[in-house]
Amino acid sequence: MNCINKVDLIEVNKNNEVAGFILFNTGKYAGGQANFSVHELFVAKSFRSRGIATRAVNKLLEMYKGTYRVEQLEKNKLATKG
Repeated sequence: MNCINKVDLIEVNKNNEVAGFILFNTGKYAGGQANFSVHELFVAKSFRSRGIATRAVNKLLEMYKGTYRVEQLEKNKLATKG
């Protein structure tokens, strides 16, 4: 897949409501050897713990094939809980 250098946003919806979003870069701005770089993954509190983020990421990976770079801040306890 040829990608231009851009930032893209995928809106995450549940029951016709905006539940969150994924913000990612493509092209040379993704960093290193990656085709894509995920900058933000957000799910609103009222939609958390329902598997929405997992389904959203799976959809992203299905729609945009390639190598991803994902970083998270160590202090972001919600992102590191597992």
